[in-house]
Amino acid sequence: MQQEEDTQAEWFAYRMSSRMSSQPLVYFPAVPRPDQIIGAFKQLSKRKKTAYLNLTAPCKAPTAAPAKEDYEAYIRRVWESNAIDPFTPEADWTNSRAPLGSDARAIYPVSARLNHSCTPNCVRSFDTSDPPKARLHVVRNIAAGEELTIAYAHVHSVTCTDQSTTLCGGFNNPEWGVDVCTGWSVRRQAIRDLGFECDCKACNRSDKLFRLYNARRERIAELFERLNDRSITPSMANIDALIEDHLSCANELVAWLEEEGLVGVELARAYAHARAYETMHSPSKRYRATEVQWKYLDIIQACYGKDSAAYKQAELLMAILRRRP
Repeated sequence: MQQEEDTQAEWFAYRMSSRMSSQPLVYFPAVPRPDQIIGAFKQLSKRKKTAYLNLTAPCKAPTAAPAKEDYEAYIRRVWESNAIDPFTPEADWTNSRAPLGSDARAIYPVSARLNHSCTPNCVRSFDTSDPPKARLHVVRNIAAGEELTIAYAHVHSVTCTDQSTTLCGGFNNPEWGVDVCTGWSVRRQAIRDLGFECDCKACNRSDKLFRLYNARRERIAELFERLNDRSITPSMANIDALIEDHLSCANELVAWLEEEGLVGVELARAYAHARAYETMHSPSKRYRATEVQWKYLDIIQACYGKDSAAYKQAELLMAILRRRP
């Protein structure tokens, strides 16, 4: 199902498929000048102009008969608030940059309307076509009437080889976005920097379980920090103990992520750690690495699809693990 993203029919696509892809409303292969933005807008059809102007902007919409300067200023503000870098996270899996370069900018109207949640039920990615299509993947069961959400996060891949690029915007600012795997105070500051307040379940301080949710997130942050710590230089004397410790951390991380409903890319990252340390275990336990990889593969399929480079790489690793004695 691939159709223009500014049609209302797309909202009903989720009932039929767990993935939807669509073309950008406006696309530039490089960061545009203000006059190019205005020029691109003027070339849109009447229906697409309406879709463009209905997007969120940090200022009031112009009046029925606005002055030319005010009208063009509003067009630019809509662009500034909604244009994103369609950098494909799959490039991280192949140690390469996005096929069209990280200077590309585009507006995808429906996905631009998706709100942030610290426990998102969807993952947004981009394919390698020209121009890139936005792909929205549902990563868990969604109840009737439940809002579709994504995380306004700057890291959406399991391995990030180039921190100068971003997935959901930020114009190449690695500090842009919200790390959902952190405690409430850290997330709140990042969210305020983006100009809004989050009222999702994990951020609702009036919820009687808020302290429990926050403690879990803080523990998740601690575990990720420990597993990502490259300053540890194990000696041959303590390597086995280190592997056991990190494997225990990875398994605990998986459990807490599942409890918190973070079952997308964050959970895949945890399984990647668990698989790595299971692989380093004694031969009698290496079958566990294959079991972990199956779970990892399922999540990558949900987040990126079977046709993605991420899934194909994970599938290749599975084949290698299954060939091992």
